[in-house]
Amino acid sequence: MRPLDRKLFRDLGKMKGQMIAVAMVMVCGLAVMIMARSLILSLASSRDAYYATHRFADVFADLKRAPNSLRSRLAEISGVAVIETRVTGALVLDLPGMAEPADGMIVSLPEDRPQQLNLLYLRTGRLPEISEAFADAHGFSPGDVIDATIYGRRERFHIVGIALSPEFVFESRAGEVIPDPKRFGVFWMNERTLADALDMDGA
Repeated sequence: MRPLDRKLFRDLGKMKGQMIAVAMVMVCGLAVMIMARSLILSLASSRDAYYATHRFADVFADLKRAPNSLRSRLAEISGVAVIETRVTGALVLDLPGMAEPADGMIVSLPEDRPQQLNLLYLRTGRLPEISEAFADAHGFSPGDVIDATIYGRRERFHIVGIALSPEFVFESRAGEVIPDPKRFGVFWMNERTLADALDMDGA
């Protein structure tokens, strides 16, 4: 053994504590990396399973107004497997205990056919319903009543169910990064009723 090698081993022998500490830090770092990677894979697989089970749509397109007869023409486009048309609108909520009104998005549920995409997970009650985050933020439950203004008219909504949606995992207004369930919520209503509230003929 060369003299430099013997000196190296002697120096290492005098630094046993430091060597053990360095080894433990490396082991802990490796363990954290493995756990973080496993967590990421677990979350990704859970997300993919949730989206697949509830048939989360791959593509969304917003139109101002379009007839329901357009659905069959869109379904003929090459590469389209399933299509779901719906009515959406905005509403302003008058909630007790809030100085400023909250707002929300209201989405229709089909009445003449089963829902094909973005299937809802009903937590309690029955269809149609409101989002769970908004209900939890205000303590709402089936049977409660909410006053709101939709398309310039004041309406009274009766909550009949609370649900989760793959489309609204994070409920926030357009352009907002952090959800605010106190001031924004998602609601679902039968398609015909919502179309009438928005003065659409549903053709």
